[in-house]
Amino acid sequence: MIRPALLVPLAILATTTMAWTQSEVLPPDGWRASPQGTPTGLIETEVIAAAEPGALVTSWANLTEVRGLAFRDDQLFGITQAAVLVELDPFNGRVLNAVTTELTDAFGLGWDSNRGAFIVTDPVRDLVFRITPAGYMVAQFTAPATGPVGAAYDTTRDAYWIADWEADRIYLIDPDDGTTIRSLPAPPMTGRIAGAAHEPTTDVLLVHGRDTESAYVLSAVNGMVITSFPVRLTWTNNGDGAAIRASDRSAYLAHREAATVLVVDPQIGGCGGTLASYGEGLAGSGGLEPILEAVGCPVATGSSVAWVVSQGRGGSLGWLLVGTAAASTPMLGGQILVAQPYAAIPHLLDGITGVPGDGNFHLPLRLPASPTLTGLALFAQAAYLDPGAPQDVSLSAGLRLVVGSQ
Repeated sequence: MIRPALLVPLAILATTTMAWTQSEVLPPDGWRASPQGTPTGLIETEVIAAAEPGALVTSWANLTEVRGLAFRDDQLFGITQAAVLVELDPFNGRVLNAVTTELTDAFGLGWDSNRGAFIVTDPVRDLVFRITPAGYMVAQFTAPATGPVGAAYDTTRDAYWIADWEADRIYLIDPDDGTTIRSLPAPPMTGRIAGAAHEPTTDVLLVHGRDTESAYVLSAVNGMVITSFPVRLTWTNNGDGAAIRASDRSAYLAHREAATVLVVDPQIGGCGGTLASYGEGLAGSGGLEPILEAVGCPVATGSSVAWVVSQGRGGSLGWLLVGTAAASTPMLGGQILVAQPYAAIPHLLDGITGVPGDGNFHLPLRLPASPTLTGLALFAQAAYLDPGAPQDVSLSAGLRLVVGSQ
C-alpha cells in the first residue's frame, strides 16, 4: 500500500503559465483526386497551390494493384500482394517489367542500395526478406512485431525501417539479422500505419495513416511529426506503399483498393524544435519501465505535439508531470525528474487491466503561434501506480522538449 504522503507530490496540479488544449493532431485541408480511382486510364486531378504540403502533382491508375513502392535510383518498383515485383514508369504508371518472386505474400517494399537487393515484408507470416531484382530470396528473418506493412532502407545508418500496424510503431532493424536497434511511435491517432520511405538528406520518414486518410512526414531521430497532409480516397484501407524519389523529393503513394498511385509534393524539411530523453526511469510490473515519448514538431509558428506513453501496466492510474525545469529528486525508489512547480495531469492507461506492458496513453497539445515561445523548454515524466514497482509507483525517464522558431 502506498503511503498517502508519498502521493502528494504526484497529485498536485501546480499553477503554471502553460495553457493546455486537448486537440487532435489533424492534417490540413488539401488536395483531392477525382474521381476516386478507376481501373483504366489516367486520373483527372485537381492541383492546389504548391505552398500546401501534399499538393497533388499527378496520379495514375494502379493497374497491377501494387502495395509497396520503392525507388532504385530513378527507377520505380512496386510489389503486389502475390509478391510480383513490377517496374513502373514513374511518370504514367505504365508497366515496364514484371518478375514473379520466390515469395508468396508481400506488402512493404524498399531498396537496399548497399546490398543491391529489395526489402520485402510479409505481414501474413511476419517475416522480412531480402530479394534480388530477379526475384530470388537471399535473406530472411523474423519481423520485429506482428504486422510488418512497410519497408525502407536508411542509407545513413545502413539499417532497415519496418512499419508495423499491429504494434503501431516503426522499427529500425539490423539488415543482416533483423535485431531491433530502436523504434519510434506511430503518429498519434493514425489508427493503422502502412508503407515507409526514408529521405536521407533531411533524415525523415514518410508513412501512411490508413484510418485518418493521411500521410505523415516524421523525424527519423525522434518520431516528431514534421508535417502531414490528407490522402482522402475514402476506402476501407487508405494507403499501402510509400516511396520518395531522390532527385526531386516527390512522394509516391500507392492505394491498392482505389487502384491509384498518387504523386505529391510533401515539402520535406526538418524541424527546428528538439526532443531528448534524460535521467532514468523505474521499472514496474514485469520488469518493464514506462516509456514516455513525444511526437510532433514543436515550433513557435503554431504546431501540434502529443505526449505518448507506452509499456505501462494496463489500466493503471497515473500522472504526466510537466514543468519548465529538470530535477533529480529521490522519491518512491526512483527519481522525480521534473522540478516544481509542475502540472500533474491525471489519466488512466488503456489496455488490459493488470497486464504488464499493455498500457498506453496519448495526450495531444496544440502550441499557439507565438514568437515568444521560441526557446521554451518543457520537461516531462510519467508516473503510475504499479504494485510491481519497489514502492508501488513506476516512473518513466524524463523527456525534454524545446520549442523551435520554425
